[in-house]
Amino acid sequence: MRNITVSVDDATYRRARIRAAELDTSVSALVRECLGGRSGGFLTERTAANRQASHEAYVKRLDDLFTDWDARGVGLRGYHRMTRDEVHDRERARLEIRLDVAEREREMLAMELSELDARAAESAAPYQVRKTDEHAEA
Repeated sequence: MRNITVSVDDATYRRARIRAAELDTSVSALVRECLGGRSGGFLTERTAANRQASHEAYVKRLDDLFTDWDARGVGLRGYHRMTRDEVHDRERARLEIRLDVAEREREMLAMELSELDARAAESAAPYQVRKTDEHAEA
């Protein structure tokens, strides 16, 4: 085994010591594992087993999720897929957003207008002239 010297700032060394203590290992072992993984070297058997188990658990969670989606009828089917051009059609997306905002503003204005009409009807009620039987016949 070869020895190498690495210089790091105090904060990095402190974090490395804390992480090594959490994993019940040494700083040298952390560096060795990091260098082996990043340089494409051989991983230790423990690291490789941990990664494999983690990957298998991740794939199982995804399978469970998609199975649940299929059971509930949620998710995308083949006919829902959009083309790349549709996904990246920003002009259309902007126009759809503007349309949505305009529709919400129209709904708000319609509600305000109906409230104004209701208030006007309430305030005009005392001034309405009642028709008598004589006026109704004429």
